[in-house]
Amino acid sequence: MSVALTRDQAREARVVFDNWWNAATVVDAAALREAEAHAREVPAVVVPPSRPATHGGDVARIAAKLLAEARHVNLWAKAVYGDEDADWEGDDRWIASAKRGPSSERKARPTFAAGDLVLIYAKESQVCDAIVEVTAEAIWAPHIIAQDRPRADADRWPWLNYVRGRLWVARADGIRPTDVGFTPMGLRSGHRRLELAEFAAAVRHFAGDNVQ
Repeated sequence: MSVALTRDQAREARVVFDNWWNAATVVDAAALREAEAHAREVPAVVVPPSRPATHGGDVARIAAKLLAEARHVNLWAKAVYGDEDADWEGDDRWIASAKRGPSSERKARPTFAAGDLVLIYAKESQVCDAIVEVTAEAIWAPHIIAQDRPRADADRWPWLNYVRGRLWVARADGIRPTDVGFTPMGLRSGHRRLELAEFAAAVRHFAGDNVQ
């Protein structure tokens, strides 16, 4: 933006600029590295207001633990089907992924690893409403998926990762992907990597006032 100043305004602007310049701090490589480190701690988006998580447990403790773990594992967003409220209680929960090439090729296996944290995106409701932890590497299991889903779905998404729920809310209290920092189009392949700030935004939304 540019602006035309009168002669008096120009003199005032020079004074303001000189004050800024005299108060400036030299920015060197060390300062830039420190700023980058601090930037990674700050959410990239403004987290919309939320109500506390609806499942039991110490929400503040769960959220703080998730934020600490997130620095050391892979973070993902994963699209799932189903229009019911999230319920990730128990050790038998799973997420399914599409096949990539012949089923006999190991390279086709999804790259979720045990310990990875996954933000769940409910496609019908178009909100993210849960965070789960991957408990085992993917297995080829259309026969298991077909117990809960149509056979056509099991054939299309035959890879299964068992997960356990860590933090979840009712769909009405979910957060939109755009509020986290990505769009649903980014999940056309079913999943995508998340930045720490994106993941942290979702955790803080789910936990409401219980975590800063």
